[in-house]
Amino acid sequence: MKLLNNLRAIFLFLFRVFVFIIIYYYCSINFNSISRPFIENQTFFIQFNLSLFIFAIFSNLFGWKIGFISGFLGEFLYQLSFFPEHSIYIDWIIIIGLMGLLFGIYEYKPLKYQKGTTKIFNNFLVFIISSFIILIFSVFFTALKSDLELELILLNVGFKLFMEIIISAVFLVPILIFIIDMLFSSTEREIYNVLLTHHSYFEIDHTFKIKFGRTNVYFCSRCSGMIISLVFSSFIVYLYENITKIPFNQELAFFLCIILPIIPLIDWGTQKLRYRKSNTNLRLLTGFILGISLYLLAFTRDYLMLMSIIIIIYFSIFFIIYYVGYKKELKEYKRSTDQLNNSSLE
Repeated sequence: MKLLNNLRAIFLFLFRVFVFIIIYYYCSINFNSISRPFIENQTFFIQFNLSLFIFAIFSNLFGWKIGFISGFLGEFLYQLSFFPEHSIYIDWIIIIGLMGLLFGIYEYKPLKYQKGTTKIFNNFLVFIISSFIILIFSVFFTALKSDLELELILLNVGFKLFMEIIISAVFLVPILIFIIDMLFSSTEREIYNVLLTHHSYFEIDHTFKIKFGRTNVYFCSRCSGMIISLVFSSFIVYLYENITKIPFNQELAFFLCIILPIIPLIDWGTQKLRYRKSNTNLRLLTGFILGISLYLLAFTRDYLMLMSIIIIIYFSIFFIIYYVGYKKELKEYKRSTDQLNNSSLE
């Protein structure tokens, strides 16, 4: 049991890191990365930085460890994908990682901000102190490799970055975190909706919960695994194609689309036929595997006809198993009903 809890904790940590990296990566694509305006144009021009704002929020929510790792890797992957000739600016990778670390030091905990305004003030204070530290590091790293005068570096890099953090994070993030705390932590509650779980409350073992503050929201395990997998698969393939500039291999996609669905089909089928019981972790895993194969279908263009035949075969097996399993369930229900009637007559 202890090993299982440790594995869950490791999975949850890695899951949050990966989610944070994806958020930063796509924010950087759509709204510009935190570093790019400084790397490409070191002139004094202050603007609201949406990527910085979102980055600061998630660092505060997830904590300093996840903030540092995600900031470091997210910036590295972005530079590797979009900077010319895979140019890597290690100084800015370290600075973004440092931001995540400092913004996450005063990590959010449920009910943290409902015990008085002191907690909110402390968060403001931590962000301001963090801004000064980031200013110092940005000036130091720039001065190491630049021939510009210290005054220009201080103004166009250090002070500019400091002011952008003030505008984008220092005042807005603590207020938003306070609102999140009020919405999701004011009362302890559970949200169990059939649209999200696909199962009645008696089959709660088919679901898993995600905690938002003190609010537990339940989701279908296998479907959630599929959705998570679709997001992750699309990110990995997009990242691969951006870095290598090579389209994803169709033969590999075709092979994986044949092999991968077998695993979730066995898990679901043996459970449906009443040979064994599955569990939440296994349903999440098999849903994740199935999601990968569903996403990769889009890359089997030259094998579309053959892939269509294979899909029909898999669906035929699915409906046969479903039918046989349904008949078994009816027989078991009838047997238990007859036993109950007989016992009541006696």
